[in-house]
Amino acid sequence: FTNLQGTMTGEVNIVGEGSNRDFLATVRLRNAGLKVVFTQVPYTIEDTDIELKKDFIDLNGIQLRDRQGNLARITGGIKHQGFQNMDFDLAVQTVPPQMELINTTYKDNQQFYGRAYGSGSFVLLGPQYDMNMFIDVKASSTDSSYITIPPSQTRETGQASFMVEKKYGREMTETEKRGG
Repeated sequence: FTNLQGTMTGEVNIVGEGSNRDFLATVRLRNAGLKVVFTQVPYTIEDTDIELKKDFIDLNGIQLRDRQGNLARITGGIKHQGFQNMDFDLAVQTVPPQMELINTTYKDNQQFYGRAYGSGSFVLLGPQYDMNMFIDVKASSTDSSYITIPPSQTRETGQASFMVEKKYGREMTETEKRGG
């Protein structure tokens, strides 16, 4: 993540000492947002309470919005040991009709790039050093989404001249973007 922003307020109880220290609290998150580096999509986080439990950050109920106001909900949380050794068990589910999922350029990712809206879910599961990501999304067919997979040159394949870029769908109206 990058472009992390926002403020947290609340009373935090610090229990224990040294590496056995825990932070217990319910904090209010306001005016928050972030950008997912891999997809280059910025999201705002709706004002919410986050509970810090013993060795666990509870993120249930957090709601993300894309630049058009489309919504996704988070369930789960992050296990940790003094905010070290993070272990993720998070699921993010879009709320119909769709959400901005990717907004990359060739400079961001030379294997594929583009802008796409869609619906679905993704799950982050496991320790930070060996995390698994499961993605189940369906691209929207009612907007101007596009993904480009440029031809590559290798010794084995040479130029892949059979690749054809196609554009599906149409530009959404302002009413459709707002979900109406």
